[in-house]
Amino acid sequence: MRNHEVTKKQFLLDKTGEIAEPGWARNQVWNYRRKMIKAPSIRIKEWDYYLVMGDGFAGCFTIADNGYMTMDSISLLDFEANSQVTCSRMNLPCFAKRSMPPSSAK
Repeated sequence: MRNHEVTKKQFLLDKTGEIAEPGWARNQVWNYRRKMIKAPSIRIKEWDYYLVMGDGFAGCFTIADNGYMTMDSISLLDFEANSQVTCSRMNLPCFAKRSMPPSSAK
């Protein structure tokens, strides 16, 4: 089964808390509202992932709030040397709690 490209703006979740239209998008088309998730807050996993690529290299950046812990991660990939380095930092909620925005565009 091929992945489906989503092109129309819409809510990410339907009224039952399920993904309204599974697939991928070239731009941010989903409107995310944390209140629409039908799960305890400790089970909600939110993250933003960014990829910056150039000729022969890439940088990957993750900012996450996994309900029970937060995480920041940076990966540097060298395609020519076939190598990568990743550094991550995790904190329990008593040390850090994030209020992730509903859109990674802000």
